[in-house]
Amino acid sequence: AGLIGEFTSNDLRALFQANENVIGNYRFIRDSPDSQWTITEVSQINSLQAWSTICKLRWKGRLSIATRGGYNFYSILRYDYMTDCISLFMAIYLLQMMAGLLTAPPS
Repeated sequence: AGLIGEFTSNDLRALFQANENVIGNYRFIRDSPDSQWTITEVSQINSLQAWSTICKLRWKGRLSIATRGGYNFYSILRYDYMTDCISLFMAIYLLQMMAGLLTAPPS
């Protein structure tokens, strides 16, 4: 009842703080298009070992927003990736503008 009790009490913050994310990688194969899928390889790693601190914080933040706000997790993930892309494009644009100002011939 420990973990299930924490989850059903809607105190997800305590659940996130007490536990770490586990990253899973599963390989499925099937012999023919009509046959059933079979798991051939399974690997798991703790996110503490696999991710940097900023990645862990962002992932927990996404999960927290989705669970506390009742939003679809994939929507939160799309918005986060979209803001990352916009920030990257803006940074590249600003760097190009600065490079153009520095290399422009004097007038």
